[in-house]
Amino acid sequence: MVLATHLTRILLLQPLFMALSGLTMGILNSYKIFWPSAVGTVLYNACIIFFGTILANPAKPESISGFAVGVVVGAIVNFAVQIPALRKVGIRYYPVIDWRHPGVRLIGALAVPIILSYSLNQIQVVVNNNFGSLLFPGSITAVWWSYRLFQLPVGIFALAIAVATFPTMTELAALKRWDDFRLTLSNAIRMVIFITVPISVGMIVLRFPLIRVLFEHGHFTASDTLTMAIPLFYFSLGISSQAVIQILPRAFYALQDTWTPVILGIIAMAINILAMYLLIGPLAHGGLAFATTIAAFVNMLLLFYLLRKKLGKMDGWAMFGTSLKSLIASLLMAMVIWVWMEWLTSLIGVRTIASLTVLVTGTAIGGIVFALLAKLLKMKEFEQVMGLVRRKIGAR
Repeated sequence: MVLATHLTRILLLQPLFMALSGLTMGILNSYKIFWPSAVGTVLYNACIIFFGTILANPAKPESISGFAVGVVVGAIVNFAVQIPALRKVGIRYYPVIDWRHPGVRLIGALAVPIILSYSLNQIQVVVNNNFGSLLFPGSITAVWWSYRLFQLPVGIFALAIAVATFPTMTELAALKRWDDFRLTLSNAIRMVIFITVPISVGMIVLRFPLIRVLFEHGHFTASDTLTMAIPLFYFSLGISSQAVIQILPRAFYALQDTWTPVILGIIAMAINILAMYLLIGPLAHGGLAFATTIAAFVNMLLLFYLLRKKLGKMDGWAMFGTSLKSLIASLLMAMVIWVWMEWLTSLIGVRTIASLTVLVTGTAIGGIVFALLAKLLKMKEFEQVMGLVRRKIGAR
């Protein structure tokens, strides 16, 4: 309890600087400047690792404070690294809050439902833990780490595309250029689907070597790998839905409608809780993960339906075509990866180095197969990605 209190006192500084970082990131994003926040995030995590490592002492449990110090220092650095970019675009800080300014009032009104939305996420965590406490020991841990792996591609790819697209959608909505708005939204969704569907399928096929490489060390045994593989399978089914959800609410925000995503989020949470109640019996801890996937899929469909009512046509057939082609290519890719994985595993076993070899080679082969199939299926998204790569190489 004393250590927890000590850590809490240190960490209380972090929310202030993370809030400032969020504000500066939003301002810079409105100018379509994204690199400072990306660099800040990298430095934030680097500070946590650095201070946690240099201050660590296995003989002293209180040395874990190094990680707390790293969190605070990282938050300060995350904010500080964005200040030069703010000054470059002419932004200056004045210690004045004009509550009567229409912009302040508008931001306050729009922010309330978004704050409520993030609060729902914390409520969902509590509910998940309560359901998980009814299961065998280790279930909550398996679900938690599976969820972190599930969120990784969503955060790396979908969130990046959503953040980069949001300022453009906001600008187009303000100018009432609705055709361009729909096209921008469609391109973002199709690109996210193109990227995340093969990742989802690949993670399902390669989940065992992935877990072995990342977790099967020390007290984490082969039995724990089997336990964790179950929720990871069900979470992986929902990667694309969760990825699209990073984009659709921002389309509503660009239209200055922040309440609709929150209301649908409440509905999705209710569906999640009901699904967990129904699935926890037959699927155990896998039911918790599958419930999240079901809720995400329903939330995505509802967001798409209501956004279509606002915008009219939504380029739905193009999105369906991308989804279908991505799924076909991914399933064929999965067959090739599975055959390779089974053959290689039979030769070299399942130890850490062997699993790493299977994981790396399987990922590489899967990527090549998917790229060839995407080209064969004449997917526009593949040509866009290759065009971007060629431009980056040419720029160097």
